[in-house]
Amino acid sequence: MKEIETSLDVEESELLKLAVCLNRNADGQDLLDAAIDQIDTDYEPDDDEIEEFENNKQNYGELCDVMSLLGKLAYVSKKITEEGWKVGYMFREDPEDDEDSGWRFFAGDEDDDYTRDANNVTFTPVGAILELDPALMSFIVSEPGMEFVRVSADEFEKYDDQDPYMEKWKQ
Repeated sequence: MKEIETSLDVEESELLKLAVCLNRNADGQDLLDAAIDQIDTDYEPDDDEIEEFENNKQNYGELCDVMSLLGKLAYVSKKITEEGWKVGYMFREDPEDDEDSGWRFFAGDEDDDYTRDANNVTFTPVGAILELDPALMSFIVSEPGMEFVRVSADEFEKYDDQDPYMEKWKQ
């Protein structure tokens, strides 16, 4: 896909109409990553739709944050990508570069020797990890410095270094 950067001389109201149109015809149709020519952009939103969109702006910020992370890479144990384990422990650190999400995902029982061996880890797009384990979605926009441990099939909680996470994961 070729990326083109351009500038537009339009009024804010026109950009708002485009945002409402894309929200309705892309987000609402699960076409978030579709090419622009696949999205019906001829739609003209009415005043009620624009007002509703403006009233829900706070909800779109997180969606934008999630979308920006999906194609970025995460450091992932091959126990997850190749052996089918669920994520048992995850943390986010400051990204190393523009392609890095900062996320690190582990089954939870890997030791330092395992994770230092490049044959045991892979760089995987965050979107692919979310497909493998949808329970991660609620945490994916967490700030660097956050750590989580799985406490049940669908639940995580903040990691507390006073309470060994493996004991929680084994329950």
